[in-house]
Amino acid sequence: MQITIHGEELQLLAEHAIYLPKRKTLWVADALLGKPAHTKTGNWMAPDMVDADIIRLSNLLKEYDVEKLVFVGHLFYYAYADKRTSPGEWLATQELEVHWINGHEHDAEPMHYAKFNLTIHDGCYTDGPFVFMNEYDAATAQQFEDKFIISANANPAYEDDKTGQLLPCFYFTDGHAILPSFGNMKGLKLMQRQNPTDRFYPINATAVLNPIVSV
Repeated sequence: MQITIHGEELQLLAEHAIYLPKRKTLWVADALLGKPAHTKTGNWMAPDMVDADIIRLSNLLKEYDVEKLVFVGHLFYYAYADKRTSPGEWLATQELEVHWINGHEHDAEPMHYAKFNLTIHDGCYTDGPFVFMNEYDAATAQQFEDKFIISANANPAYEDDKTGQLLPCFYFTDGHAILPSFGNMKGLKLMQRQNPTDRFYPINATAVLNPIVSV
């Protein structure tokens, strides 16, 4: 699904990410890298366990011409203490410009991420006509009236009128967008339309569906 925001082409991907071909940039929200390989007891599984979300992300990097990777929201499942953690080691091997817009105290310990090829932004990060923030805040957004806000930490959903099924979605207003969780985030948040022009882009197992513009 291709849309245009502030003159920029955005490709909404069924893998719960957005690719900008002009900027060769991939946006990923709430990646939660490491969660599939983490046990309920808090202990890591065997080192050769493969993180399914890293495989998905690797496949996207191979499929698209990506030079910059922007993470917003929860990047890792928890603040790592083990230097062998595969998600961080995987990031360190990527020949990419990697940014993380972080808004969670339990994630914000630079000592854990010094070797992970990350530029960490506490608060907001501006890239061209876009401003990234961990969670949308109207007061903060007013500081960037000429920009388009990208946020996370909500895992937005649209309710299908016919089936009642909740589908993850990209949620766009005239001034900001909330991205779906890339990782295995629990629960979906049903989004309520604030304005007639708000757009839902539902995602099924294989594709991003046509936008739901009004009801």
